[in-house]
Formats: sequence, C-alpha cells, structure tokens
Amino acid sequence: MNNSTAQTLLQQEHIIDEPFALFPGKSIFEAEPTFLSVNIPSDTEEIKQDIEDIRGKNTLSIDLVSLIRGELPFLWEYRFNSLFATEIGAGIILPYYVNLHYLFYKGVDKQDPIRFDNHHWGYSFWAGIRFYPIARIWDTNFYLSLGAHYRGFAKIHVLDIGAGAGYKFQIKRFMIDLGGNVLSFVQESKDGQTYFYPPSTQSKQVVKFGFSFTLKVGVILN
Repeated sequence: MNNSTAQTLLQQEHIIDEPFALFPGKSIFEAEPTFLSVNIPSDTEEIKQDIEDIRGKNTLSIDLVSLIRGELPFLWEYRFNSLFATEIGAGIILPYYVNLHYLFYKGVDKQDPIRFDNHHWGYSFWAGIRFYPIARIWDTNFYLSLGAHYRGFAKIHVLDIGAGAGYKFQIKRFMIDLGGNVLSFVQESKDGQTYFYPPSTQSKQVVKFGFSFTLKVGVILN
C-alpha cells in the first residue's frame, strides 16, 4: 500500500466517524445547540399598538347645528382603541333659540311643536359612547353611538337620550362629523308654563320621540 492509498483510507474513516459534521472538526454531538428567538406579542402589546395606530385618538369639536339652535358645545372624543370611544362635553346656552323642528314642520301640527323663546344664559352637558364596528376590517370612521344631552334653560330642563350613527371625515388635522340620532325627548318645566311641546296632562314633564342631526367640525389633537 503506497502513501496515496493510505491517505485516502484515512479520509474515508474520518467521514464515517463524523457523518453529520456541522462545524469543521466537530460532530453533531460536540456542536453547541442553537436557539431560535420568536417574539410573540402579548395582549397588552397588541392593545398598545392598536391605540398607537389610531389617527385621531383625541379630537376637539363643536356642533354647528346646536350653535344655530342657541347652544355652544365643546366636545372631546377619546378613542380607547380602534373599536370603542367616548365623547363628553359641556356647553353654554346662548340667549336665543331657533326651533329647527318648528321651521321645517310649521303647519303640519299646530300643537307639535310650539314656539319657544329663550332670552337667558344657561348650560349643557354631553356624554356618550361610540362603537366603530368595521374599523379593524376596513379603514373607515363609520360609527354607532349611544348618548345623552342635557340642556338647562332658565325656565325648562331638557334631556335627550338616544342612539344613532354617523361618519367622520378626516382631512389632515381637521375633522367633520355628520351624524343622525333617534332619541327620546324629555322636558320638565320649572314654572309649569314654559314648554317646547305642550303637555297632554297637568304634569310638568313631557316625553316625546324624534330625530335629530349633528354636524360637528373640529381639530385632531393627536
């Protein structure tokens, strides 16, 4: 056996001894194990990312329809995540009142509604929740809402409670919110003589049902 044949046999024996060699000079049993790191986000991280991805998480707005009727509201909406939000606000009752219902339905019913005049300052409160049902499926600002609106005039208390739907248009830092609501209208006269709608009984409280629109304009804070 010459030197070339002996060297070939030694190489074959080396291959048989280390058939699964992963590193030069080391067998599979000598190689150090390799661990793969997989980052699985937790529920908290997903919620945090969900909030960070929302454009318009905080918005400040006023309702132009209320301003025409004699109220200046300041409304703040906060998005908890892409699905849910809350809207709260406070307003000033201005010393005038325009009954939009009366303007559009004058002559249809002589008793519903009647004229109501206001010459005093007052206050109002808004509170509600919003649900954006398809925000995670499709990037849209369509929402469903449930809320209450209280107005304290000098001679009458008015509370609106209702549900509705709307859509928000966002243009850079500006926002336009168009909504509609089906609501129950509860009024309580302080003096027993002042009403939006005349009572059918001697009670100072009157409950009606109706429909209202909102047209809000505002700015996106972040």
